[in-house]
Amino acid sequence: MVTVIEGTTLTPEGPQPLRLGIEGERFTDAPRGQADISFDDGYILPAALDIHVHFREPGNEQKETLRTGTRSAAFGGVALAVDMPNTQPPTSTVDAYEDKAQRIDQNAHIDVGVWAGVTPEGACFELGDQATGYKLYAGPTTGDLLMDDPDSWEDAVERVAPTGRPMAVHAEHPAMLHDAAESITDWEDPSSHLLSRPGLAEARVFESLAPIANDVDAHLHGAHVSHPASAKVLHKHGLTSEVTPHHVLLDSNDVERLGAFAKVNPPVRSPETRQALMQMLREGILMCVASDHAPHTRHEKGSGFQKAPSGMPGVETLFPLMLAKAFRDEIPIERVLEACCSAPADVMGLPAGRLDPGCWANLVHVPDEPVSIQGDALHSKCGWSPFDGFEGVFPSALMVRGSWVVERSRLVGNAGDGRFVGGPGWE
Repeated sequence: MVTVIEGTTLTPEGPQPLRLGIEGERFTDAPRGQADISFDDGYILPAALDIHVHFREPGNEQKETLRTGTRSAAFGGVALAVDMPNTQPPTSTVDAYEDKAQRIDQNAHIDVGVWAGVTPEGACFELGDQATGYKLYAGPTTGDLLMDDPDSWEDAVERVAPTGRPMAVHAEHPAMLHDAAESITDWEDPSSHLLSRPGLAEARVFESLAPIANDVDAHLHGAHVSHPASAKVLHKHGLTSEVTPHHVLLDSNDVERLGAFAKVNPPVRSPETRQALMQMLREGILMCVASDHAPHTRHEKGSGFQKAPSGMPGVETLFPLMLAKAFRDEIPIERVLEACCSAPADVMGLPAGRLDPGCWANLVHVPDEPVSIQGDALHSKCGWSPFDGFEGVFPSALMVRGSWVVERSRLVGNAGDGRFVGGPGWE
C-alpha cells in the first residue's frame, strides 16, 4: 500500500508543490488520487545525515548516551548519524564493533552507523566491508586511538582500499603540534589552543595521504576540515570532505567570548579563515556539513581552559543552523540540502538524503521562519550549546524509513526503533 504525502518543497527556483509516494521504508512514485497526508504550510525536505558524532557510549554516559544523542538528533531533523570509535573501550575490534551495533539496535531513536577505529595492529580491518566506515586519528584528541607514526597512516590507507569503505581522517600532524606547543607560555589564555594546533598541521597530513589514496583507490574522507589549504588538497585529489557548523559560524572572537565552551579539536580559527571556509562550502569545494557532536558536561567545561576537554554538542543544531542561513539567502538552499543530506549519503554509499523513488523514506517538515536557539531547551544530555542566540529552523516532524519519529514537535518514536547501519557486507 502506498501512502501519499503532499506539500511544498524548496528548490533553486523557489517553493514548488511536492507529491510523494511511500511504500514500506522507501519513496516510490505517487499514484493519482487524494493524498493521505497534506501539509498546508512550511516545507517538506529530505532529512539530514550527520556522519560525524560522538554519542559517548560506552564509557562516558554522563556526557551522552545513544538514547539521548539520537533523541537530540531526531529533534534536529537527522535521520541517520555515524558514531565515532573513540569510546571506552574504543570501537576498534570486531567484538567492540558488534557490541556497539547491538547497543544501537536496542537504544537508538534514529538509524546509526559506526566508524571503526584504526589501530597499528589493524584489528578493525577484519570487518572488511561490514563496517560503515573506518576512522584514522592522525592527530591527538579525545581517546586512545592516536596513530602518531606517518608510516602507519600509509599502511592504513592501503589496508582500507580493498574494503571499499570510506576512511575518515582526523588530520593534525603530531610533530607540528609538538613544535607549536613549545612556544605556549600561558595555557589558560583562550588563544593558546589555536596557537598550539596550527591549520597547516592539518593540511600536511592530507598532502601526505591524498596521493597515496589515489594510487591505491582508497576512499579518504577529510573529517572536520578547519583550514582552506586542507580543503584545496582534498578537492584537488577528488576526495570527500566535511566542515562543521562551528568552523564556519564561530571564530577566535567567540573563543574569547565563550572560553572553554568553544574549545574543540581542531580549533575554530580566525574570522578570515571562517569566512574562507564558508565560501568553500557555498562553492561545493567542501562537500558535506557534519556536526562533530562531542558533548561534555557544564562542570567539565567550567574546570578552567587548560583542563577543560575539547568538544561541543551540535547534532541537534546542524541542519537548523544551515537551513536558517538558506532562509536568509546567505547560502543557496540547494547547497544546504546537498551538504547536509545527499552528499553525506553519497560518502557512506547509502540510499538516503533525497526525496527520490528508491531512497529510504526519510523526510522532515519544517516551518517557514527561523527561531532563536536556546541551548538549555535542546535535548542533548549535556544541556548547553555554543550557538545560543543563533537562528535555527527546527523541524516539526521527522520521518525515518517511512515511520514518524517526531510529529508536531513531539517525540513519537521509541528507543530501539532506529537501526544499526553497516556496510554492504553487514548481515
